[in-house]
Amino acid sequence: DSSAVLGKSVRVERTTATAFPRPARRPTYSAMSTTKLSGILGRVPISWREGLRRHLAEIKMLGHDLVPDGRIVAEKAVP
Repeated sequence: DSSAVLGKSVRVERTTATAFPRPARRPTYSAMSTTKLSGILGRVPISWREGLRRHLAEIKMLGHDLVPDGRIVAEKAVP
């Protein structure tokens, strides 16, 4: 839950590849298997939700904030 990390709610919305046109065609469904990566790492990768939670925590720790349109804005200089 983003509110626990940032002190405010951040909404993640589902989208489609057609909303972000790219030069190369993309398959309709292209979830990646993590089997090979799990074998290399020796563990299962974290979920996208946990990755997002960690990323938002890092944004807060660095003193950045999210503006209403979802962009990240630095409140202080980052070395």
